[in-house]
Amino acid sequence: MADGFRFGAGPAPEVLAYLDGRGLSQSFDWRDNYGADHAYAFTVAKATQVEVLSGIHDEVQRAIREGLPFDAFRKSLAPKLKKLGWWGKRAEIDPKTGETVISQLGSNRRLKTIYWANTRTAYGAGKWTRIQRTKAALPYLIYRLGSAREHRPHHADKENIILPVDHPFWTTWYPPNGWGCVCWVRQITQAEAESLGGVTDPPEIATTPWTNKRTGETRDIPVGIDPGWDSNPGKERHRTLAKHLAGHLDAAPDHIRRAAMTDLVGSQAFRRVANGELAGHTVFAPAAVVPESVATAMGSTTRVAFLSTADAAKQLGKGRAFGPEFYTNVQALLDSGEIRADRSRKDSTDFAAAGLIGGAWWRVVFRVTKAGDEIFLKSFRRSSENQIESYRKRGEQLSN
Repeated sequence: MADGFRFGAGPAPEVLAYLDGRGLSQSFDWRDNYGADHAYAFTVAKATQVEVLSGIHDEVQRAIREGLPFDAFRKSLAPKLKKLGWWGKRAEIDPKTGETVISQLGSNRRLKTIYWANTRTAYGAGKWTRIQRTKAALPYLIYRLGSAREHRPHHADKENIILPVDHPFWTTWYPPNGWGCVCWVRQITQAEAESLGGVTDPPEIATTPWTNKRTGETRDIPVGIDPGWDSNPGKERHRTLAKHLAGHLDAAPDHIRRAAMTDLVGSQAFRRVANGELAGHTVFAPAAVVPESVATAMGSTTRVAFLSTADAAKQLGKGRAFGPEFYTNVQALLDSGEIRADRSRKDSTDFAAAGLIGGAWWRVVFRVTKAGDEIFLKSFRRSSENQIESYRKRGEQLSN
């Protein structure tokens, strides 16, 4: 694999934002985190030790932030992985099958793959954010081949395709489109698009079924794109992450879901969202698990509620007088408080939980999206007994 990818003296702010919003994900096999999950969670197959995964993650971030070439990345990371015992081949038990397999852990070749995949993905996601911000002046993308000696035929067929920024084509055919792919896109003006022959007729995207042997899931992927690379790493990445995470939590046993939520609300990522540190970026942090009966009554297909950066900013703007650690009270209100639908607005999809915690009244308001597939925490504040009594008139009681 040619080591031809380089960052400049420092990556664009959009690339750093992508890194800041990307979490850690442990996996034994790359297929355990397939497709879109790769864009939203940093994962290295068989790096199941948190210390190993964190070490790789930190070095990848440093390489991108400082514009380090692969040799510098390898020289810094390899000794650390060897010290942790994550190097060479080793017999391991596959947690999914229970079988003993010989696993290739760290190696120079694996480090090159890790470096390439993560730098290219981060760059692509950051570039997509910039494309969205400037699409009024530069409304088109043109598909270009990279500097590889040979190109995949289906990639070569896409060269010089010109389509609007928001055309569905870019949902899957946005580089990189496979392991080692060095294709790229250039954003252009309408005048340049016309000078190059105008907008291309959208190509027919042939697909082929591919079965993930780890999960049993079968999905259609575009012919010419490697499995796992058929998603745009920057397109609505945080909303997609939220839906994927909600799906995983919804499917988990209740005690695991609750334990995971406690860890998530206490995480640095949640604190950064709640404190407004990621203002200007679209990030969704899991905040609580809604009782099943309440989710059903409100027409929601998920039980996981998220706090968005936009809603956190509104709460801060209204003078929120407490720190993010108080958001642990949100789950307590859902577990033991009084939950009511809020029918004060026509076609309202809001519901609220209220109660006494530590001698003080609290109230939290949630909103279910019209599609019913997302729940957002819209308001969280201290209240009073008189206010709670007034709120009781707004809708029927749902729980407790």
